[in-house]
Amino acid sequence: MSEVKRIFLVNAYELHKDNPETFEYPDNNELNNIKVNDGLKVNIGKERFWTLIKEITNNGEFICEVSNNLIDKSQCDIGDLIVVKKENIYQIRKSEERQNILNDFQQFIRDPTHQPIYPETRHLINMVIAQINSNI
Repeated sequence: MSEVKRIFLVNAYELHKDNPETFEYPDNNELNNIKVNDGLKVNIGKERFWTLIKEITNNGEFICEVSNNLIDKSQCDIGDLIVVKKENIYQIRKSEERQNILNDFQQFIRDPTHQPIYPETRHLINMVIAQINSNI
């Protein structure tokens, strides 16, 4: 396993407590049912991004792989392993939900007339199209 980085992550719990309409924070049931391969959305201050849980430690911390290319690469970037605590989590994406979005995207690739079921799939398609257009 690569080096695991302990970086600054915003305390989503405190932000949610002060601004519940603006900042998401999972409920206790969601937090207590997190497992390996679930996705966690976290924040380094300037940007929020997704991570993928690779390991859950004995003290309840999560070793996660950064899933997004970040604008601010000073602390971490895509593929890096970082430590995430429960209070840092804005949103949880269960592994089953991630698989459903991927299946929806693959269906669109096979059949461009397919209407995506999940809003996240439409976002993924738009990101791919933007990347293609920027390379033309």
